[in-house]
Amino acid sequence: MPGLGGGPPGDLLIEITVIPDPRFTLKGDDIHLEAPVPLAMAVLGGRLQVPTPSGAVMVRVPPWSSSGTVLRLRGKGYPKRGGGHGDAYVTLHIHLPSPPDPELESLLRRWAEAKGETAGREA
Repeated sequence: MPGLGGGPPGDLLIEITVIPDPRFTLKGDDIHLEAPVPLAMAVLGGRLQVPTPSGAVMVRVPPWSSSGTVLRLRGKGYPKRGGGHGDAYVTLHIHLPSPPDPELESLLRRWAEAKGETAGREA
């Protein structure tokens, strides 16, 4: 379009602001997020839905995953300037049931005693 006062056409400048998503921490083109994992899934393994910038995906939680286990999702991070995407890194955190489950407590108490570990109220 012509400029003001009949001047020549000019450039259109657009300013874009990216609002941070509280679920993700950006490190370069990679994103990092934390995901709660039920105790049974941490021990037995399973599939867990996690968010990514392009939408939720299912990830495989390996059996015997501990809190702090990091899963890498290739190409599910932030878009790169030259094309493609960075990776997403999901840190697992074991989430215990709420309210407490007496049956689970009893099972773990028996398991700890069989292993010679001290646990529970007497510890």
